[in-house]
Amino acid sequence: WAVVWDDSDQVTWGPKPLETLRWLPRVEPITESLETTTLRIEFETPNDADKQMKVAVVQSRDGWLKPTGWAAARSIPVTPPLTVVEFEDLPVRPTAISVFIDVDEDNDLGRGAFGIPIEPYGFSNNVTVLFGPPRFGDATIELTPPLTTARIRIRGLSKGSDASDLDGRPQRLTMSDRTAVIGVKT
Repeated sequence: WAVVWDDSDQVTWGPKPLETLRWLPRVEPITESLETTTLRIEFETPNDADKQMKVAVVQSRDGWLKPTGWAAARSIPVTPPLTVVEFEDLPVRPTAISVFIDVDEDNDLGRGAFGIPIEPYGFSNNVTVLFGPPRFGDATIELTPPLTTARIRIRGLSKGSDASDLDGRPQRLTMSDRTAVIGVKT
């Protein structure tokens, strides 16, 4: 079966050999502009003042937890108790965020046994993982114009931390707080 458009734009359906196709219909590119927004991310950072926080904003599965393929990325100084960063002109589409605090200042997420992070980290939706990295779909948030605000709790504590959260209460860490693998690099 083949579809044939002739010079008068008439369409004929039927068993036709492929060589009878004169031309394919013209496809117009999508010219509508994508709607954009500003993404404001507030990180609960009880300690690690003046260390660098590595933030990656991803809008596809292909870039999730990879060293490339981000929609935006930034390295910013940590400012306890709340570190804030804004990304402007992001397309309105499903978005996931990964972050870590570069305590040892080597521009890479420090990992211990079995790839478990030894530096503080976090994900959008405050995803808690048990075995392996979180899925893109679990960390995805929906962006809405003109401004979307996301709040992320940093998990894991660096050495010398006071082990307290923003309210001054002791913070209890579980193994699930330390099992994600993040591919954020600068």
